Amino acid sequence: MAGIIVKTYKEAGVSFEAIYEMMRASYVQLTDAGIDTPLLHWSLDEFRRAVRHAVVFVALEAETGELLGTHSFTANRERGYMHGFCLAIAPNAKRRGIATRMLEVEAERIRNAG
Repeated sequence: MAGIIVKTYKEAGVSFEAIYEMMRASYVQLTDAGIDTPLLHWSLDEFRRAVRHAVVFVALEAETGELLGTHSFTANRERGYMHGFCLAIAPNAKRRGIATRMLEVEAERIRNAG
């Protein structure tokens, strides 16, 4: 999985709009397979509200900075849970191990945070 950088969207300087558009493009493939998801019907503002308390990670192509994927999660240390949602990979970047890499980085950050 060389050549893939995983950061929070703020660290990476990726716009929320770019994440939203990439996510929608990824999820459209689900409808092509006959699966409907509420995320496809969300407006940009609804998506923003849904992830307002989440950590939003992005995967970027190291050389070009191209947005390859995103994943959001919330965690509650007191209650001891983590909830992941909005995992999306750009249609032209699937099957490259991007989701696996994002989840590895997230797990490492969570462990390091205690």
